[in-house]
Amino acid sequence: PQAASSGRRVALAWYTEGGDAPRARVAFSDDAGTHFGAPVDVDGSRPFGRVDVEWTDSGDVLVAWLGAD
Repeated sequence: PQAASSGRRVALAWYTEGGDAPRARVAFSDDAGTHFGAPVDVDGSRPFGRVDVEWTDSGDVLVAWLGAD
């Protein structure tokens, strides 16, 4: 898993094979990581893992991972 913060905002990205379905996911917190919203699948088809996450200067989040074509 990888985490990135911007002020009190935190983005957490991870790879999972839970439920026999590989997925790259991300979840967000607005209170410095005390609580997170529901995870969002960013790739539910054929990810391999090795995720990374970063906040941009404009306040967007970039999530990167390895996956199959």
